[in-house]
Amino acid sequence: MATKFAWAASVAYAWEFGPNLVKILASGLIYCFCFGWCSLAMGQETAPPKPATPPQEQPVPTQPAPTQTPAPPPTPTPARGGYDPSETPFSIEVFGFKPHAHPDLLGGKKSTDRSAQTLRDLGKTRIGEGIRLSFPVRSGNTLEVSGFQVRGRGSEIAPQALTLFGSTFAKGDLISDSYALRSFKATFNYLSFPAPPGDRKLRFKTLYEIQYTSFKSKYSSKTEASEISSIGNKSLFLPTFGIGISYLAGKNFHIEMRGSGFGFPHKSATADAEATAVFRAGRIDVIVGGKGFYLKTSVNSEQYFRTTLYGPFAALRYSFR
Repeated sequence: MATKFAWAASVAYAWEFGPNLVKILASGLIYCFCFGWCSLAMGQETAPPKPATPPQEQPVPTQPAPTQTPAPPPTPTPARGGYDPSETPFSIEVFGFKPHAHPDLLGGKKSTDRSAQTLRDLGKTRIGEGIRLSFPVRSGNTLEVSGFQVRGRGSEIAPQALTLFGSTFAKGDLISDSYALRSFKATFNYLSFPAPPGDRKLRFKTLYEIQYTSFKSKYSSKTEASEISSIGNKSLFLPTFGIGISYLAGKNFHIEMRGSGFGFPHKSATADAEATAVFRAGRIDVIVGGKGFYLKTSVNSEQYFRTTLYGPFAALRYSFR
């Protein structure tokens, strides 16, 4: 490409300045011919009759050919085979999902009577909401900070005498419960293949995360002469690991799937998964798909929580390009 560009520049230069150069050379030849003819005529008038000596031919003045500066080669531009999410400099995403959840409060290993400290299906879960900040890192990697919360409320009749976090509820009491699950996570998305991504449409990432989740609940009953209430809180802090796959189907559409988790057998565990389709419209991405979440706090206590959330997912992402 650089050779063709330089050849084209040379042709254009010769086409523009060639006629002027020919005129200059022709004028110089005519000037030299006239100067020689005049000198010969003057010598014949003043000199005695003798053989005339031919005048020496003057060298024809020539103009040095102009030097041509080669044009710099064009700067190569990186090829783009489609929209690449990793090239987004910074983005903010807000999302919501409608989980189908059935949280359970279960008796742990330190419980003296597990059935008396178990209350299943704590209540109907409301719509969850969350936020995610994405910071690009070199070579197609990203650092994400995200969090979401889910709330629920319900009521049920105690099937037997229950002891919930120190408070005792008699059999047949109407127990009202409410809870809030909150999870915060920092994720490093490492582009494992291909690296660098280039024009590849299929991307494979490994996820390295730190996750903190809390489950707070409240129980109350007004069936007895005086109101009975109790509060129970549990939390979990774990590193999690996972994989992510993205497929760039087009410039304004791609698919993302990810899943991560970690746990100790017969103790505590957590897991998180998403599968989404992303539609791009300028700086805004419209995201739809599904989300799932699993939590089990440590069983090495009198009581622990266990829940599985799954449901439709939708989000809006704004990118600062």
